[in-house]
Parts: sequence; structure tokens; C-alpha cells
Amino acid sequence: MMHLFTISLFLVAAQAVLVPRAPGPYLVAVEHFELIDNSRIDRFASKPNTPRRFMASAYLPISREHHCQTYTVPYVPALSAKVYDALGGQFGLASGFLGQFEMDYCNASTITPQEKVSKNQFPIAIFSPGLTMSRLAYGALARSLASLGHIILTVDHPYDALFVEFPDGSNITMSNPPLGAGPLRDEGLAVWKNPI
Repeated sequence: MMHLFTISLFLVAAQAVLVPRAPGPYLVAVEHFELIDNSRIDRFASKPNTPRRFMASAYLPISREHHCQTYTVPYVPALSAKVYDALGGQFGLASGFLGQFEMDYCNASTITPQEKVSKNQFPIAIFSPGLTMSRLAYGALARSLASLGHIILTVDHPYDALFVEFPDGSNITMSNPPLGAGPLRDEGLAVWKNPI
């Protein structure tokens, strides 16, 4: 009977791994959103005259005095996890490895307004991931920094990141060759110079 209980616990634990709680005094709310700049044409888009678009995430510190409820979400969306898991196989990671991780966030819609809660001003940092990386890979870092009292904005760079997933289900994959290499080097650097 004890072995059956142990096996049951293992199977439950194998389904999801919760990333540890952020270290700071604040809870963290996150919002993922698409931004479209209609004033700029995306020179790497397959369709001519396509406006520049990219994904961003905002990690916001929330005072515990607001008593917001937490919710748990996958570390990355399912399609992104599948793409990055394929890459992880090249490094010996098990299939489905990334899809096992989850994180807790404050559900901003459940915040209870408090008259006596002090209004804080928080510094803002924009975090840009490295070549081929997704903003989602740094979610735990962004959440940790937000929990310490910073507003963190993370951005994806379409055609440079391996994979960018949009809310409408569309996606943009990395250009071939990558923007930072070969004949696209100068154009890629121009995009990086003024990415947002």
C-alpha cells in the first residue's frame, strides 16, 4: 500500500514542476501582449508592407496588502514549449521537459482596492533576450526582479528569436540564415539597433 502511495505521488509530481516562489516582498502580475507599429514596415516579413509586430510581457509588482489571488500557468505556452523542447533534445533534455514547468502569478483582476495602501513608484527596466532566445525563457528572472519592486518589460525580436508565438495563434520563426550571421548580418544589426 505504501508503494502505491509513493508511486501516486511520483506521477503527480512528474506532471508539473512549480518554479519556486519569487524572492521579493511583492506578488507579481504578468500580462503578455502583442504590439504593432504601423509606422514601420517589417523588412523580414514574407508579405510586402507588413507592419512591424512583436510580443512583449509586463511583470508588475503588486503589494501583498491587495490580497490578490494567485493562479498557476505553464512557464511557456504549449506551442512554444514544443518548439523549444525539440531544441532541448539536442542538449540531452527529455522530450516535454520545458512543458512540465509552471509558475504562480497574482491575478490582477482579483486585487482588492485598499484606501490605506501606500502608492509606490517603481523603476522600469526593458529586458531584451540574447540572439535566438525568447523573452519567455527569462520569465522566472523577470518575475524575481518584479517581486523586488521593479516593473520589468520583456520583448521578443521576430525573425531573430527561434520562435515567437502570437495570441491569434500565428507565429514567426527565426530567419535562415539568422539575422546576426552571413548576408543578413548588417540588416539584422539595423533591426537590433532600433528594435522597438
